[in-house]
Amino acid sequence: MRRVLTLLLCLSFVACAPRGNSEVTVAHPAERPASSRPEVAALMRAMPEEDEFAPRDIDKAKNLPIFVELAATSQDEALRVAALRAMRDAYPAHAVDSYTRAVARNLTTNQPGILQAALEASSPSLGAESSPEVRQAVRKLTASPSRAVRLAALDTYWQAEPFPASTYLEALADPDTVIRAMALQHIVQQKVRRHEFFQPAFRLMGDADPGLRGKSIDLAIATANPQERVMLTGRLVTMLRDIHPYVRSQAALGLAQLGAWTAASRLTPLLNDSSTNTYELNYTNLVDEPERIYFKASRWPRVDDAALTALSRLNGFRYHEARDEAELQEQIQRARLWNRRD
Repeated sequence: MRRVLTLLLCLSFVACAPRGNSEVTVAHPAERPASSRPEVAALMRAMPEEDEFAPRDIDKAKNLPIFVELAATSQDEALRVAALRAMRDAYPAHAVDSYTRAVARNLTTNQPGILQAALEASSPSLGAESSPEVRQAVRKLTASPSRAVRLAALDTYWQAEPFPASTYLEALADPDTVIRAMALQHIVQQKVRRHEFFQPAFRLMGDADPGLRGKSIDLAIATANPQERVMLTGRLVTMLRDIHPYVRSQAALGLAQLGAWTAASRLTPLLNDSSTNTYELNYTNLVDEPERIYFKASRWPRVDDAALTALSRLNGFRYHEARDEAELQEQIQRARLWNRRD
């Protein structure tokens, strides 16, 4: 009877869980004390050396309450991280209150590894079955004084429904380039069409960072009113001469999106530009792992390919995606002849 009572008390996650920034320690697997509960002990014995629960155990729905309990109560940092990741992968279709409570509790930690895992596990609690507690905790992290925490939170919070546009609008003005690029990336991916984003996007078209200059073109076009689209045409024509190939390519494609057929002749010089039109911004995440923000302007990552794509949309030139360099050059020559005819 005593053992049953103890088990019931431990499964009461709120009562047993540590609060906020309760201290956790890191234990080597060999030094980790064995659990008195057979089901927990079996899971821990099956853990590979890299401190992750075995996939076959994560796939078993009956283990989810155990992962949730460990994430809420374990004083072993590595074990708590493993439990949070297992929770994320084992999450069922229906809501589990204890899951969201465990995630929210771990979102208040100052331990980077646990916080990273908690943010990853927060996704199910941000979507259609949104948890106000988790949503508020992640929103708070987007304003953290720590750059790494802000980045991690912004790379998670976009999954909230509805999309938290105001948070990402604020981030576009952040002094940190990576923060601005992260925010811009998610805003464009979410196909935001709200007009209040136009002026911030237009300002970013003059940013010192080429990725921000180029990517902001997509947002500016998506949020501009008819008068602003006319103004954008002139701005994009000047950006065709930008020093960075990603920006030149984005400007060409932007003119095509605007239907600026009078600017088609300005694109012809770009047919001689074989520069790679990609952009990459590297940073490290909460646990010092390398990450990157990566933009590519066209399917073939070259300026001449972007110019061909833009010309095909503006003046009727039929561009079939090239399969190799020889085919690409053949179509570039056809585009030159087509433009001379016009």
